[in-house]
Amino acid sequence: MTGNKKAFGTLLAALSVAALTACGGSGEPCGLGDDSMCYGPYELTIVVTGKGNVSAIASSGVPGALRNCTGTCSADFGPDTTYGVKVNLTATPDDGYAFVGWGGDCARGGAALKTSITMTHKDSCTAEFTTVPNR
Repeated sequence: MTGNKKAFGTLLAALSVAALTACGGSGEPCGLGDDSMCYGPYELTIVVTGKGNVSAIASSGVPGALRNCTGTCSADFGPDTTYGVKVNLTATPDDGYAFVGWGGDCARGGAALKTSITMTHKDSCTAEFTTVPNR
């Protein structure tokens, strides 16, 4: 019987570790192997290439914002009791530059200057700007 108790204890410990790491190791409340029960805040990292900036604003009433991001920026969005925080992103090219498009977790935004993402974990988006050729 002692062997069964030890095996059960080992299994319980493994399940506890799985629950803590299911949301990227953050220890947020999670379902086992399913991040659908993970809660924020969620970290958004934005990488901007070329000359331009990105602003990211959480939906109404939810904490979190990045304004005029150039280079690499990150911020937390949402309180720790919210699941699925909507963040609206806007790309603004500098003079003489054009927006090429979104990449990473925001790739579905294509080449539109505005897109949004519903964050349920750590996300990373890229925004690419390029020079406009002289005509």
